[in-house]
Amino acid sequence: MIWVIIISIGILTFMARVSFIALEGRYQLPGSVRHALKYVPMAAMSAIALPPLLYQSGEFVSPINPRFVAAVLASWVAWRTHNAMLTLISGMVALWLLQNLVF
Repeated sequence: MIWVIIISIGILTFMARVSFIALEGRYQLPGSVRHALKYVPMAAMSAIALPPLLYQSGEFVSPINPRFVAAVLASWVAWRTHNAMLTLISGMVALWLLQNLVF
């Protein structure tokens, strides 16, 4: 029974993802849906990035911690420079400095 469930979920997931590719060009999405889809990458990135910044060992920690402060600094660098390499370097250096010198 477990294999039937796993395969069914896999097929449903595949169909949901391939539907946008297979139907592309045949149907025009409403403007409100197209507008909402612009925010999907940022929402997905936030869902991936924020939990490790605010939760450690399964508990909520203060936003004033080295990881969160370094992430805010790196976000600011990304916003100002639009340079991925500079963003990574500034975030890593800030995290190292905060962990080893400040906190």
